[in-house]
Amino acid sequence: MEKVKIRKIFDDLVWLSYCAVNKIKPDAEHIKDIDINLLFKAAQHHQLTAVTAYALESVGIYDPSFTQAKAKAMRKVGLMDAEMAALFSRMDDLGIWHMPLKGTVLKDFYPSFGMREMSDHDILMDETRTAEVRDILKGMGFKSEHFGEGNHDCYYKEPVCNFEIHRKLFGAFSDERMKEYYADVNKRLIKDDGTGYGYHLSDEDFYIYLTAHEYKHFSAGGTGIRSLLDCYIYLKAKKESLDFTYITGEMKKLGIAGFERKRRKLALKIFTNGKSDDVKFLNTDWLDSKLTEDERKLLDYYYFSGTYGNEDNSIRHKIENVYRKAGKKSKWAYFRERVFPDLKTMTYKVPIVKNRPWMYPVGFAIRFYNGCTSKRKLLIKEYKMLKKVGK
Repeated sequence: MEKVKIRKIFDDLVWLSYCAVNKIKPDAEHIKDIDINLLFKAAQHHQLTAVTAYALESVGIYDPSFTQAKAKAMRKVGLMDAEMAALFSRMDDLGIWHMPLKGTVLKDFYPSFGMREMSDHDILMDETRTAEVRDILKGMGFKSEHFGEGNHDCYYKEPVCNFEIHRKLFGAFSDERMKEYYADVNKRLIKDDGTGYGYHLSDEDFYIYLTAHEYKHFSAGGTGIRSLLDCYIYLKAKKESLDFTYITGEMKKLGIAGFERKRRKLALKIFTNGKSDDVKFLNTDWLDSKLTEDERKLLDYYYFSGTYGNEDNSIRHKIENVYRKAGKKSKWAYFRERVFPDLKTMTYKVPIVKNRPWMYPVGFAIRFYNGCTSKRKLLIKEYKMLKKVGK
């Protein structure tokens, strides 16, 4: 399908999301011209099926796919909220501090229940007591899918509950500035009211972390429209009280002040018809006239990345990062880093090497085997991207 047609359906997705979160009825005549099946696929790609369903239903359109997706989103949020409340109660009893993160907090700023789709609930906690929390969750019927690897543990409970329990906000392979900035996150925590062990960030620090986390994805495989909508929703709720002098200063420390400014400007522009207040627009034709060329390119990057990015972006950024470190476009430098990674990277890629540096050759053999079998197609794509970026 040509890029222009895909871009148009994403434009419509932005428009319908705008209408839903601002409680505005979209123009029913314009909706008639939209391919509803293609719209659903686009909404799935960006985890915006529920918010789109709210917009469609406001003008009496109850498409089965969207209606079902909305019901699933509402059910999932309800179940995960109940499980999280039970977990926090047990953690309070044991004196284990905890703090919900990202979308787990943001979802409550959306105007309707379940409008913000959730993959999982993210929780930061006392990293010295993760084994106790594992026991609690197992007792609640959760299965431990990953434990002690990276910066978070993963748990799942039938039918739809996913928890990510974070020990740190950024893992070993994150940007060094972000790891250093959040090395002692406790100094930024504010205790919740009451006698429990719940904590939260200030409004400014929440926005800073939200932006830093988004940038991590943006600069790797990419991130989608929902990230822009999250930004808009939070700014709309907090815009009168946020201290942007402080925020900008902290963004500079993280090295993402330019990204934050461009992302914020784009989010506000596309979800407020290019104006500072919320004004109804009938369709998406205004986007091309209101956005600058650079803003359109930035929006396209969000469009074609999807919620969790894509392989092409990830490979391209990986190649560019190696070139940047080498100081030139060196295919040999890239080959060396990918085939013979340092011990830290090898430990992350092949956990069996952890605490066994003498097993590095085994890690190399495992990576070589995977490259010839399960990851063969990915390696071919990586080779083609290397040739393209090299030019």
